[in-house]
Amino acid sequence: GQSAISVDDTLKIIACREQHKKLDALEMELAAAKQEGFVSKGLIETNGTYSKRRPLVVIGILTKFGRQKNRNAIRKAWMGSGNIILF
Repeated sequence: GQSAISVDDTLKIIACREQHKKLDALEMELAAAKQEGFVSKGLIETNGTYSKRRPLVVIGILTKFGRQKNRNAIRKAWMGSGNIILF
């Protein structure tokens, strides 16, 4: 026979189907935009081909506090030790 599924599982299935429909619509919209010549700002054209740009992010933390112990504690908590820049 048939297996019973919970209401929660049924709602998850419905939500998943809705997300798939939205994704399909966005993929079609993207394909149409590419045909019209639109390109993502995150892509760089090189010799007729497109490659992704790597974003460069620099994060600064203001550590100018009144007491040196406070500054050192904040720096120790926020600043990683070792190799923190990953590529």
